[in-house]
Amino acid sequence: MKKRTLTSILGALLFGMISLVGQSNAPVVEITFSDPDSFTDIRSKRSSDESDYSWILVDLSKHLQKLVATYLNEGDHLTVTITDIDLAGNLEFWHAPGDPRIIRDVYPPLIRLEFKLIDQSGMVKAEGSRRLSDRNFLGKISGNRTDPLRYEKELLKKWVKKELS
Repeated sequence: MKKRTLTSILGALLFGMISLVGQSNAPVVEITFSDPDSFTDIRSKRSSDESDYSWILVDLSKHLQKLVATYLNEGDHLTVTITDIDLAGNLEFWHAPGDPRIIRDVYPPLIRLEFKLIDQSGMVKAEGSRRLSDRNFLGKISGNRTDPLRYEKELLKKWVKKELS
């Protein structure tokens, strides 16, 4: 990953962490991406421009921070490392010029992550690795239908609700 792209991603993530840490005894959320260049489907297979996918990482990170903030108790600390992202749909180059992402039920979204939840006393409340996917993602979607990451955000929403509530 180019240094400038990594710096912009880390800057956006750090801003989100500072806004949570700045509050007294506020829960802390740390979100990192483990080697995004090796993610299954994070950027166009045709493009060599690394900046075309950094918005995905930033958008998913902001969404996850917002979701988690509603569930964490004061003083809790959650670390999440996203190890792979496979966006819903697939790039079917034979349909149109460019990189059209065709959404079909045979191309479900997938997010792999590792996490650790520590309470204010320093005890580990939960930790583990998760594989988030939903084969019936087209039949259950709610929210903003114009959001290109709506399927991935729904996976994160379901995981946060199940894991933290």
